[in-house]
Amino acid sequence: MARPRKDQIMQPLSLRLPEELIEEIDACARKLQEEMPLLEVNRTDALRYLIKLGLTEVRKKAKPAATRSQR
Repeated sequence: MARPRKDQIMQPLSLRLPEELIEEIDACARKLQEEMPLLEVNRTDALRYLIKLGLTEVRKKAKPAATRSQR
């Protein structure tokens, strides 16, 4: 079965992670799978979710600092 077409072109990324971190990512994938039983959630999906969540938090924390420095 072919993968569904993506809206964006995605670049492959390879990285090495410690086993403990991989276990946490897999736990996140299982939790997401439980929350969305009609979708198939794998490790890659969990990594994308966690990266997006982390970047959103970094931007939130950076905005107040940027606002203070403009005064």
